Amino acid sequence: MQTRLMVPRRLHAVAALLAAAVIVTLLPQEGMAARQICPQYLERYCIGDPDGVRSTVWTDPCLAELKHLRILHRGRCRLA
Repeated sequence: MQTRLMVPRRLHAVAALLAAAVIVTLLPQEGMAARQICPQYLERYCIGDPDGVRSTVWTDPCLAELKHLRILHRGRCRLA
């Protein structure tokens, strides 16, 4: 005679919910990929805008890239 493990129906329901959560998490999310989320760690940077004008701003590399700015170096801009 074989013995079968009695698995409660709740365990099946929990396993199904967990599997569904994993599948939804792993699906591609184009909406999030289109929007880049930047951390909010601001620091003073010397940046160059597309016109070549230098200025000192409070930003981070991620935000600067979104605004099409180029970070030249950390800190205030130096006089040339």
